[in-house]
Amino acid sequence: MSNPPIDDTATIADRIYQCFEQGDLTGAIVHLDEAIRNYPEYAYFYTERADFRARLGDCQGSIEDYTSAILLSPKTALFYTWRGRMYRKMGEEAAAISDFLKASTLQSGS
Repeated sequence: MSNPPIDDTATIADRIYQCFEQGDLTGAIVHLDEAIRNYPEYAYFYTERADFRARLGDCQGSIEDYTSAILLSPKTALFYTWRGRMYRKMGEEAAAISDFLKASTLQSGS
């Protein structure tokens, strides 16, 4: 996973959370879109955008972002857990269970 410079990360985070604190979730997503354009291989920006998309009711967009994060960092168990929760919220139990099992396997080191 390629990390952006720490100064850029702090600036981006400030912008995102200013929007969040003001209740402007769409604005937070706009900043995350920009961050992803600038740092397309930084998986955590995708997971942040997935969270904001979910808060706005865009479950499919959220799953797509979690999937992008997983493709960039396939050994990060938490990403599978978060995507599994979204699948469960959408009623896709088989996909949710698959992700939870993958997360469990990764956490146990098997």
